[in-house]
Amino acid sequence: SEFSQLQSILVSWAVSAETAGIYAINITPEFRMPTPKPFYDYADAKFSEIIKAMRGVYSGKIYASNFNHYGGVRVNPRPKYINDVDALIFFLPTLSVREGASIAEMRAAWTEFLDSYEADFADYKKPIQLVATTASYAGANNGKGGMEWGDFGEVAQAGYVRDWQGQADAHEALFQAFAGRTRFAGISPGTKFAWDDLMAPYYASPRNDLTPNIRNKPAEAVWKKWALPVK
Repeated sequence: SEFSQLQSILVSWAVSAETAGIYAINITPEFRMPTPKPFYDYADAKFSEIIKAMRGVYSGKIYASNFNHYGGVRVNPRPKYINDVDALIFFLPTLSVREGASIAEMRAAWTEFLDSYEADFADYKKPIQLVATTASYAGANNGKGGMEWGDFGEVAQAGYVRDWQGQADAHEALFQAFAGRTRFAGISPGTKFAWDDLMAPYYASPRNDLTPNIRNKPAEAVWKKWALPVK
């Protein structure tokens, strides 16, 4: 079955992670998960079995996330297996605001998201970490879909406007909405695609300039203002 195949894969990863000393594994990252609908109880039991099997070979942390539409954490009905993991990772959804929205408008939209998470998981005792991804704000690529794999040497670069203030404003609004909340373990920058994750200090590359990560862009200063300085 799909679940037996998934268990085999994740346990294999867990063995490798234990050998490598990796701190944590996310059991619901971006790959197609077996659909639990409408067999929620069955899926919960299977995920719990997988987590138990992983703990038999792995001493690190096990996380679950709501990464994409194929798998991850649903809210209603809330899966029982999340009680077996060490923490949840919530990748924030796309910010539904008009292009050119003000920081105040974006803050109101973020507040609505964060309030709903707090309400939906008020009785959940494990840590919840938030991640702001490249897909978490509209207009980050000036209304375009952004540079993806293979685009960098193509005509898609032509005329690409490097104006990242909207991205910075979206992150500023997020931090303002996040400030003072105690339910969440923290907030982190993230990426939608692995090839966007060029976060090394002083990374200089045309790819870094075109991809929507925060390095060497106005949003990086926003993170440094709100979080601990990056060294």
